[in-house]
Amino acid sequence: MNTSNSPISPLKEAAIIIFLAAVWGASFLFMRILIQVIPPIVMANLRILLAGIGVYIFFFHSKKNHNDLADNWKKYLIVGIFNSAVPFSLYGFAAQYLPAGYSAILNALTPLFTAVLASIYLDSKITKTKLLGLFIGFLGVYVLMQPKIAQADLHGSLPVLAMFACIGATMCYAVGSTYTKKKLYNSSSENLACYTQILAALVMLPLWIFNAPIDSLTTVITTPKLIVSLFGLAFICSSLAYVLFFYLIKHSGTVKATSTTFVIPLFGILWAYIFLGEELPHTAYISAALIISSTILVLKNPKIQTAVG
Repeated sequence: MNTSNSPISPLKEAAIIIFLAAVWGASFLFMRILIQVIPPIVMANLRILLAGIGVYIFFFHSKKNHNDLADNWKKYLIVGIFNSAVPFSLYGFAAQYLPAGYSAILNALTPLFTAVLASIYLDSKITKTKLLGLFIGFLGVYVLMQPKIAQADLHGSLPVLAMFACIGATMCYAVGSTYTKKKLYNSSSENLACYTQILAALVMLPLWIFNAPIDSLTTVITTPKLIVSLFGLAFICSSLAYVLFFYLIKHSGTVKATSTTFVIPLFGILWAYIFLGEELPHTAYISAALIISSTILVLKNPKIQTAVG
């Protein structure tokens, strides 16, 4: 991919956002399936490790700058922790107690935290149009979420903790995206996707080992449905998705890149309804119109001014 930071066409930008929303919406489905047999830490670590290896195999044949890791490994590690290790673990925990669609809905909080951080650290201007878009987006998320809240048994502490885990994951995404734009704007999207995930996986290995992974892996490799879910989660929802995501951060800015989370709930609920039988809320079509409208507003005027160029 081109490593310059020039803006990309609105059509290409929209295509990447829709694709990311679709595959990341599917990630909640895959996690919901895998969590039945794999502990959250093991699932997160396998996802990150396989994803990093996948990027290395499929993209690194075209890379020329292999000194990037030696120069920036600390920065890659920070991004890996905030963009992969912590949020993947938190969503793995939440998958045990919340429907897949529910986690996808809460994931839509990411642009709010990102917009706030970008305005502080990247001198990214939050215009009235973007504020309106964020408001409409959260209104759409509320409309989508309200039936789930009414139906869910939130009296126990674990579902409540799972909700906070999802919110914490969105905060991590905001930190990771903002830090990437500020500190690693010259790094290629392939390097970012590969190094951040491999380093994060290495950091998580001690936790992975102490979660008895062998029994879980034995079950996974003997069950086709689980193999498909793990490979889809690692290679499509992580390897390919993160290459495109970091590419979008560099060319369109952090707020726009994370605005894809406004569309993720639509796909998350759709996939969960089709493959897991989760009921689709009757308010889904209203919320869909609100969320799509909000995305258009946030994406308006594609060039985002930043302090780092």
